[in-house]
Amino acid sequence: MFGRWWYFASWKPILLVSVIFSFVFYGYADQSFEYAQNNDRYLIDMLVEKGILSEQEALQTRKNMASAPEVVFTSQKKLSIYSYTQIRYSSASQSYSESGVDGRSFSSNGASLRRQILAFDAAITDGTRAFISINTAASNLFDSLFIQRKVETRYFDYDLTFGYMSPSFSMESPAGAKLKTPDRSILNTFWGGKDLSLSDERSANQCFAGNHIGVFVDACAPFDEHVFWGLAVTNAKNSYWRELDEKIGLAYWASLGYAIKDGDLDFSCGVNAGYSENIASIRTPSGREKCDCMGVCVYHLLQWGRVFFETEFTASQTWHGKTISDTQPLYTLASGNSLPYGAMAMFGYTVYDGFWGRVEPILRYAYLDSGGAGVAENNVLYSIKSLNGLYNRVKAYYIGCNWYIDGNTLKFQLGFEHLDFEGSPTGRVEKSCSVDMGIAQFQVEF
Repeated sequence: MFGRWWYFASWKPILLVSVIFSFVFYGYADQSFEYAQNNDRYLIDMLVEKGILSEQEALQTRKNMASAPEVVFTSQKKLSIYSYTQIRYSSASQSYSESGVDGRSFSSNGASLRRQILAFDAAITDGTRAFISINTAASNLFDSLFIQRKVETRYFDYDLTFGYMSPSFSMESPAGAKLKTPDRSILNTFWGGKDLSLSDERSANQCFAGNHIGVFVDACAPFDEHVFWGLAVTNAKNSYWRELDEKIGLAYWASLGYAIKDGDLDFSCGVNAGYSENIASIRTPSGREKCDCMGVCVYHLLQWGRVFFETEFTASQTWHGKTISDTQPLYTLASGNSLPYGAMAMFGYTVYDGFWGRVEPILRYAYLDSGGAGVAENNVLYSIKSLNGLYNRVKAYYIGCNWYIDGNTLKFQLGFEHLDFEGSPTGRVEKSCSVDMGIAQFQVEF
């Protein structure tokens, strides 16, 4: 019911934020300089009015000010520019079977530009920053765009953010440059749908992770700085901004966690929750309607010396979210509620840290049950085709190694992932599919 007036759910916020960006960047210095000049004139006039200065003395003072050496006012703004590029070579093979009969197989390989990010981070005033990042390797140019202000109150301080960014839900690093694997896990992509290089609107992804447009509040608890929380209200569709329409509703987000950094120890854990209106598109006699979805993610991240360990458990429910077709996501009023869930565990250990950099083998396991919503290969894997429609469950095994030649500034990743897609979402047929993918990826930051 909020769809018609919800202004964030159109293309206009991008233009609005861009205008605000320009004003903030270039407006303050001129206003401050003009204010200083007017303030000096006012001060002299007031001294004359009070009899402290005579008219002749005031005139001489103005002449002295006019002939004084030019003072160059420098802005206190600070602009940081950051970029990174990821180039990869990948080789993948797919094969499937249905009802005991083997189907066709498909293989692909080649080099590609995976990500190319250019980011601008501006400290505008004390406590105010503006951030914009673009991805020239993706079809959606804007990666993130927001303005953030630190707000101090009597009870606690918080960060207030307005713009286009990722709410807290799936916790694999939002920054692609810091990922432990070339691609995020099937949990992140299924519940997010971002970063797949796809434009297929018939995706069963649950629309929680990825970027949204809205207002975000993040803070630490006043009684313990290690306890943090966040709230957000955004548009209710995880899609690129140019695809938003006026019929989209709202999404509400909440997070609570605990984090501690002490020497070699970096630990955090917490729970993230989201509720979105108008997610599943269902067919009705009068046309199409959309249904709501709610979800939760429980996680922990640990970096302790040479050891890295991360786990996530995610579950959600979408009303009328069960597909009635095994070939493509198709939802009607007769569809039941889908209850997808999944878990992921990732482990890394630095085996070498010396002159040649740092070497870190990585293991990851992920399991996903779509709960009848259905999932295809291209719903959870980057630039992979769907060979035989939808499946109900996925198991993913990843083994790889990261070579940090100079931290994340110069990094090489080599990995192999095997995925098993099993069962049909409707339960009508027995079907399976296997995917093997090898990836070599090089990253450089500037």
